[in-house]
Amino acid sequence: QAEILRQTARTPEARNLLEESLTTRRILLAESPDSVDAAMDVVFAVEYQSQIVLQDGDAAKAKIALVEVNTILKGLSEKLPEDNDLKRRLGISLSRLADIAVKEGDLDLASQLYGQDFAIATDIYQRLPNSLIAKRDLCGSLDRIGNMSAQRGQLEKAMESYLESRRLRAELLAAEPANTTVMYELFVSYIKGGYTQMLLNDVATAKEDYEKALMIADEMARIDPTSAIARRL
Repeated sequence: QAEILRQTARTPEARNLLEESLTTRRILLAESPDSVDAAMDVVFAVEYQSQIVLQDGDAAKAKIALVEVNTILKGLSEKLPEDNDLKRRLGISLSRLADIAVKEGDLDLASQLYGQDFAIATDIYQRLPNSLIAKRDLCGSLDRIGNMSAQRGQLEKAMESYLESRRLRAELLAAEPANTTVMYELFVSYIKGGYTQMLLNDVATAKEDYEKALMIADEMARIDPTSAIARRL
């Protein structure tokens, strides 16, 4: 019902439903504080609440919700240190908090939170080196670290993150050569690298990156002629 209300933009009603649901879930968690299921029920509801209030442009309330999610997930991760799914969800909550920090102009906090997300993604990838999901999560974390560095004018540091992300994305594409989603992400990686190299006045390397991006775009168009990339070529 809350999802239906959200889709019809009746967010005040959706929030009321979520608050009622959260109240019940928090009572259940208080009654069973060691229950992982009860804790995750609260996490799911609060995460959903954060999405709704963020869509309304209320970053402050979204931040409060995500801090609660982060606190619960940290506690669960300490109890279940081998649970990679919990760690992955904790990393997502940290990156979302970092996104809000960027919007608020607190780049120091954003860098710290992105760094924590990166540490989690790295740990999971080291535990599961053959997991494509873990590798893709690490790519995303590296991209966020690179974007943060670029925003702070640390272009060489940004390129280090972008290049490592690109290397891993190339491995992902080698494992799934017809995966147009991975292909597109590698395409974006080369475009971003080319742009950053231009800012570093390395025109030759920038040209190489742009040329490789075009080669990937051509391959994407060949595999899926109806794609947005294909229509732009």
